This record gives sequence, C-alpha cells and structure tokens, in this order.
Amino acid sequence: MDATTRNGAAAADGATVGEAAAQEQDTRTAAVGASAGEPAARDADTRRETAAGAPGAPGTAPAEQQRSAAAPGDTGAASAPKAAYRLGPGDKVRVTIYGDPYLSGEFRVTTDGKISLALIEPVDIADLTVPEAEAAIAEALAGAFIGEPKVSVDILEYRPFYIMGAVQNPGGYPYVAEMTVLHAISIAGGFTPDASKSRILIQRDGETGIRAGSTTPVQPGDVITVKERFF
Repeated sequence: MDATTRNGAAAADGATVGEAAAQEQDTRTAAVGASAGEPAARDADTRRETAAGAPGAPGTAPAEQQRSAAAPGDTGAASAPKAAYRLGPGDKVRVTIYGDPYLSGEFRVTTDGKISLALIEPVDIADLTVPEAEAAIAEALAGAFIGEPKVSVDILEYRPFYIMGAVQNPGGYPYVAEMTVLHAISIAGGFTPDASKSRILIQRDGETGIRAGSTTPVQPGDVITVKERFF
C-alpha cells in the first residue's frame, strides 16, 4: 500500500473515531441534562401544587376548602315572624311615601283589615305580607293619579296575643318577637295551682286545638288556652 492510500485510510479511521466520540459526548450531555432537569421539574410541580392548595393562593383549592367556603353559616334559631308575617287587625304600621310626607304616617290596621291614607279610599292589607302591602298601597296611590309612588311599610307593633284558662291574669298582651308559650304564661302571671302544664292549646288562623308545649313559638293573634287538671 502506497503512502497516499495509507494516509487516506488513517484519515477515515480518525473521522470515524471522532464521530463516535462526539456521539458519546452528546449522549452523556443529554443524560446529565435529563438527570438534572427531572428533580427541577418535580420541584416546580411540587411548588405549583403547594401554591394551589394554600389558602388565599391562586389556583384550585381542595374540595374540602371549597365546601367549607360555600357552606352557609348556622343561623341558629328561626328569626321573628317578620319575614313571612301576614298583616291583620290590630297591627300598627308606618307607611312612608317617598317625596310626599303628607301622605306618610302611622296607621293601625282596623278590624276589617284596612288602613286609611289621605286622598285615597281605605286600602285592604289584611293577610298580606309587607312587600304585598307596599304593592297594594302603591297601586291605590297610582290609581289616584299620584305619579309612580315609592312605598315603604314597617311594622311598629304586632297585634296582641291572648291567653286564657288556668293562668293568673288571662287577657290580651302585646306580642314580643320570638316569644314562646312559656314566655306568654309568664307575662300572664304564671300558672294557677290547678293548671295542667301538659294540656295547652293554641287557636291560630282558624285552626283550633293545636297542642303546644312550653317551647312552642307564639305568633301575633294567637289565642292560648291552658287547661285545668282533672282531680
């Protein structure tokens, strides 16, 4: 083999060795990069998950936190009957006509369930809720050519409740919000010696003989009867 041929073969062998070394170097570099990148990626994922679960941090909170945030608070005992209360004879209300103090005032619901405002016929508000009464008054005023009145109704005094039977002082008494049968009996001076504490009845909205206990809520207009004991 002449010198030229030997030199060409040596060059080819050198190129092959160089390529192999370069490929091996690339493989080692890729492996090192992957090994270094995996922990970093895992650390980044961990940080994102921690941030998402942290209170007040952006992202999606755990299901338990979402349910806790959405759950309404415990309101405890029921509120006074004002929310769904239906007006009736004996209730005292304040009617405010915005922009017209002459028509505004305080009114006692009459025995036929009406209130009398100036310039219009008496308005029947018996058995209406407060929003319904506001709408009825506004309609009556509009019918009397008083523009588009804005009406507000507030309950100043509820109609009284009545207590009868084996109590010290039977009669009618002003209603107090959230009162119970025991409160009503206390207001009436307590039981008489011959009272039957287990035989208490309420008459309400036309229903008679509703059995009640000491913690039964009382509503305006209720008639409570405490029965006597059998001897």
